[in-house]
Parts: sequence; C-alpha cells; structure tokens
Amino acid sequence: MKPACRILLTALMVLGPIDATRAPAHAATTDLCGTKPGLGQLLKEIHSRNVASRAKTDSGTLQLQGGLGDRIQSNLLLLEDDGDLVVGGVTDTLEILSRALALGGDRFDFITILTAGSFPGNISPEAGFAFFEPVNNDTTGIGLPLLQDPALTVLRGFMNMNDLDEYPGGPTATLAGFNGVVSGIEVLGQEAGHWAEAYVTASAAQTLGRDAAHWNFYMNTQGSVMEGNRWLDNGDGTFTTAPASQQFDGYSDLDLYLWGLLPPAGITEPIFVITNPTSNPGQGRFSFPLGGFTTGGTRTNVPMADILAVNGSRDPAFPAAPDEFTMAFVLVVPFGQQPTSTDLLLATQFRTEWENWFATATGGRGSFTTTIPDIPVTGDLSANPRAGGPAPLTVQFSSRLAGTVTGVLWDFGDGATSTEPNPAHTYQSNRLFSVSLRVDGFAGPVLIEKTGYIAVGNFMPVLVDDFELASGWTLDPLDTVTGGLWERADPVGTYASGMPVQPEDDHTPAPGTLCFVTGAAAGASPGANDMDGGVTSLLSPLFSLVGMENAWLEFSYWYTNDLGSAPGSDLFHVELSNDAGATWAPVQIIASSLSRWRLSQVRLGGLLPATSQMQVRFTAGDLGANSLVEAAIDDIAIVALPLADQDLDGVTDGADNCRGIFNPGQEDADLDGPGDLCDCEPADPGISARPGEVPLLDFTGPSQIRWSAIAQAAVYDLYRGMVDASQPGFYGHACLGPDLPTAFFSETAVPPAGSSYYYLVAGSASSPAFLRIRL
Repeated sequence: MKPACRILLTALMVLGPIDATRAPAHAATTDLCGTKPGLGQLLKEIHSRNVASRAKTDSGTLQLQGGLGDRIQSNLLLLEDDGDLVVGGVTDTLEILSRALALGGDRFDFITILTAGSFPGNISPEAGFAFFEPVNNDTTGIGLPLLQDPALTVLRGFMNMNDLDEYPGGPTATLAGFNGVVSGIEVLGQEAGHWAEAYVTASAAQTLGRDAAHWNFYMNTQGSVMEGNRWLDNGDGTFTTAPASQQFDGYSDLDLYLWGLLPPAGITEPIFVITNPTSNPGQGRFSFPLGGFTTGGTRTNVPMADILAVNGSRDPAFPAAPDEFTMAFVLVVPFGQQPTSTDLLLATQFRTEWENWFATATGGRGSFTTTIPDIPVTGDLSANPRAGGPAPLTVQFSSRLAGTVTGVLWDFGDGATSTEPNPAHTYQSNRLFSVSLRVDGFAGPVLIEKTGYIAVGNFMPVLVDDFELASGWTLDPLDTVTGGLWERADPVGTYASGMPVQPEDDHTPAPGTLCFVTGAAAGASPGANDMDGGVTSLLSPLFSLVGMENAWLEFSYWYTNDLGSAPGSDLFHVELSNDAGATWAPVQIIASSLSRWRLSQVRLGGLLPATSQMQVRFTAGDLGANSLVEAAIDDIAIVALPLADQDLDGVTDGADNCRGIFNPGQEDADLDGPGDLCDCEPADPGISARPGEVPLLDFTGPSQIRWSAIAQAAVYDLYRGMVDASQPGFYGHACLGPDLPTAFFSETAVPPAGSSYYYLVAGSASSPAFLRIRL
C-alpha cells in the first residue's frame, strides 16, 4: 500500500471477519449500501490480503505512486488496472484511491469510483452494492468522530459505485431490485450524504436503522435517499408508506441541516418514528424503503431540540458551513484499453447528472463542481529487464503518468518508437541503449531521458542465489541490533492495523520457501521480532569480476519502515566492495516503504575497479526511536559481460584506442587519444576523426547559401550541379568553392528555365553527405 493510504483511515473502528466473495450486488435489498462503522478496517484487511496474494508474482515495477497509463480524459481520472485494482473480480478500493490521488492530487472534497463495464464478468466492490468511506471530518454535532488524515487535507471521503454494467439504463433509471425505489444517481446521493449522515440519535425514539448508518425504516424522512420512508399518518393509529416512486427521492430537511445547508429553525418537515409497530411481515427498523406498506403503531415525534440535546449543535453551522463542493470521478478500465463509448458516456452522465441532482435535491442551497482542472504533466519510466540478452531481447516498458496527459512518445534508442503507454519492445542487437519518454499534455511536453538505460549482450551469471540452499552468505560480526538479525528462513507474516509488516512468503516461486529476513518469527506482536537498537548486515560470498564489464545486480526485496514511533526514519543500504569488505561503496539507498516484494536492478560496472575480491552487503536497521522495521532479500543475481576484443589485437575494447582495427601496439603519434590507424590526421593532435555529415544546407537569402558548421572540419568544399529534365537520373556537379574557411557562400547564378541547380557541401576529408535542390 502506498504511504499516503497506509496512514489513511487509522482512526476507524474495527469490524469483524469478512468474506470478499459475494453474489451480484443487487441480489438483496439490504445490500445496497455497504457503509458502516469499521468499513475502513475491512478495506485494509482485503487490501493486505490482495498484497499478499500478489507478492510472489509482483515484478516490483509499481514502487512509484503513479500507475500504468493513468491519465485524465474527458474530465475523468482514468486508471488502467494492472492486476492491482481489481483482484479476483473484487475492487481494491484503497489501491484505486491511492492511484487516483497520485494522478489528480489531493484537491477534491470527494472521489467517486466507477469500474468499466468492459471488464469480463461481474466486478463488485468490497462491501455492498456501493459504499462511502470517510477520510477527514472537521464537523461536530453530526454523530461522527473528528477525523484528520495527516497526509490528506482536502479529501472528505470516497465512494465506490460499482461496475457500470449495473446501470444499463443510465444514472437516472430505476435499478432492478431494491424494491423499485432507487436510481443510480440516488445511490450516489446516499453515498455522498454519508460524509455527514445518518448517524445522529435521539432520546425520544431510535432514529438509526441498518448498520447504524441509515435512517430507521419506521422513521418519517419524507422519502430521503438516506432511507427511512415517506410515511402517511392515516389518523386512525395506522401508517402507510407513500408509493415507491415517492421513496428514496431526495434530501429531507434533517439531511440538509446535517449537510450544513439549513439552520435548525429551517426544519419544517415533521420528524417522527413509529414505535411498537403492529404489522411486521418481515419489516424491521433495518429494512430498506418500501412503497405501499401499512402498519399500526405509536407515533413518537422527534423534535429538533431532542436531536440537538443528544448530539450537540452542528459546528460549523449554517451559514458558515461550506455549500460548494468538488468531486472527482474515477473510471477504472482494463489494462492497455481505452474506455468504450458506452462506459465513457455513462461515466460522463454520472458526473453531469450529479451536479444537477444535488442542486435540485438541496433546493439550490448547495452545489458540486465535477470538472477536473488541467494539471501539468509529469512522468517517469521503468523497464524490465534492464539488462539481459543476448539479442533478441524483449523488454516491457512502463510509464508513470500524472497530470492532463494527451499522449506519449517512446524512443527506444535503436530507431524504434511507440505511442503506447506501456509498450513491449524487442532489441535486435547487443549494446547499451538510451531510452526517452515524451509526455504531451498541459504545460508539456515533458521529456524523460535515461542514458544507457538498457543493456543487451551475452551476459554471463557471476553469482545467482535463491537462498533455498546454504551458499556462504554471512552476517557482519559488527552487527549491533538487539533483535531481528538476518536469518535464512521461511518468514512468518506479521501485521499492524491490518497491514503486512513482514512477508508471509518468500519471493521465489513454489516450491521455494526460504529467503533472508530480519527475524523470521512473528512473535506475540508485530514488533516482537523486528529490528531494534542498531543495524544488521548481510554479506555475500566473494565473487570475481576480473575479465568482466557492465556488471548488474538484481535482487527482490521487501522493506517496511513507516510504522511505529519514528516512521520513515530508517534506511536500507546496498553496498559494494572490491577488497573483501575492507572498504565499501554505496550502490543503492532505499527509503520508501512498501508491503510487497519489489525488484531492483542496479548497474555495478564502473563503481569500483574489478577484482577477484568483490562482495555485496545489505544493511538494515532501526536507529534512534524504535519503529517497526522489517527487511527481506531473495532471488539475487549478478551478471556481467565478458570483456570484448572485437579486433583480436589483445587489447580489450574498453581500453583499445582503435577499436575494430588490429593495432596491438596502440600507436598514437600525436597523443590525442585515437590510435594512428583510426586518426585521419595522425600528426595533428587537433584533428583525429573525419568530419561528420553536414546536417543543414539552405538559402538564407536570395544569394547566400549557409550550412551548419561541424566538428573536425577546418574548411569546406561546395559543389553545384544542374538537374536536366531531359536526362532523368543523371547528376553532374563541379566544385564551386574549394577550401572555404566559413560556413556560407554568395551565389549569384540562376539556373536556366526548365532546370534547377542542386548543391552539396563537404567538410575537409569527408565524403559529400547532404543534398539541397534549389528550384
């Protein structure tokens, strides 16, 4: 889970065991809304279970906040499911929320999640047909505790509105089931309403019904979307609910008070509860609204003064309470897909209809804005694998996009390009390739470039270990931790607030079970066997990189450090030695915490001179105030390319001053670096290479030709020829200006009618390389 969401919801009550499998959401009338106290714990438990189930196959490429191909489109936060957003046909709402916040930022009061109908099968939320979960609450007197997420300041809460397939008639059409009283937009009205209601109680009668988050079935709510019913008092001791078309129909005066849109004195609708109902054919206070139902009972009025006395006055109160709100709509689509026209239309209808519905339901007292403001584009790129081969080698590239993105352009460094967000590309030759990603959109384009990012070659294994067998890894005798030493074992999972701290499984695919972990046992609590009071280091066996180049280290790791009294303060260090551990050079410092296995690929080549006494060291610790810190390492591989000598002159390519031409003596008369056989002027240290191509030749006026100056060219030769239409394919030219010291020439000649001149220019000692025709 991303750090922002790990902090999220920590103040909520705990719910009991849950079952993530469920029937289609409309199967039962009581299953409309899954909002209830403790829902946050349920979401965290399902999220942590999903993380554990993904741990063995996660490539680790999701360690950045943004998601694969996430973008803003049609005023929607569009997220592509990469296997983390929908797991086993059930949404992982906390993962969706984290990705939405990474894309759109913490700038909306509410976030509403919709899942595309283009997913195969039925996609369901974790609870109910739909649900709301609070994040921040600064209002008292509404029956909710104060909530303040330290990582989020604007977001009040988020809604999961289910698969768009559940709304075939659009957001204003009545849904199948649910006693025929509710439409999709009214479901959204209830979920949004949960940020402030229905939680208040009274001493006169029980106002709360299902899950203590909806109004009592026997409460007169004038047909509120927060449930209850529109009850008609027949005057003879009996009461009848209004027809289904008048139930679930908007917000009551009490609802508007709880929203902060009415003062207590503005409530004119009678609030009463039917106590001791006499006719109860399957209906109770937890029941869903129902039209045309009659019961006897006692009318118990609930004066507003009673509600205020029990719950306190709303603060902030009308008119100081906010009446303008913002909401961002999220649409989750399958990986690599554009939303279908149907899904895009439905999601847009939900967005626009919500603005209209809320204004109507509040009598114009409140409003919502649902457009997504333009956000400057940013991005990053990753690849897997970054080193491998020999060619052909297929590499999966991934983009991390944020902001109002209109398109991307990849350059793979071998002449190939792609406009897909997450393309796969096959390299056909062995060498280092630089990769760039251009992100187009608002305040763009932004160019992300990584030099020598992909290495393709005949890599040889130097050290490969999955830790299933003992192979010479040792602990540093100077370790200072008082608990949580590295050990090769089958780890036992530990959890804090429903979140994994230590992995339950190693990273190696079954039947693998072992990894190196800092204290494998679980203990009586998450902190019973984690690291405390110092550092612990794991040292590899010695290995040799003599005769090797372009070495790479790859390993899978688990690291959590963001829980406890000093979250985020401890670092995980990876180091390299070439003198058997006498001295160390840093390779990587890991600060980010994530409760899943991740993959790291780092280049070792060039960090230290190659010796036969190479060694890597992994160091984790808990320094200063105690916090929950756990680390694990698995599936390590060090690979490298043998030093090449393509011209077989006994000097490896990395040291050869004339690579590709046999010159065992490495002669260099002018001492300018390039060997004499590769030096076009071996006696002149100022000139070594032939001039390159002239990139531009053009007229800058009616009579002046200019071209771009090039390195290594002291003078230029300018040629002119005439194209004769009667002799197609024939070209002839003569030197117009030899040994020109400047990059321009004055030309006064005009070609005869019906013909044209062409020009070409060459730097000294270069073949003519560029043609420009003058018409």
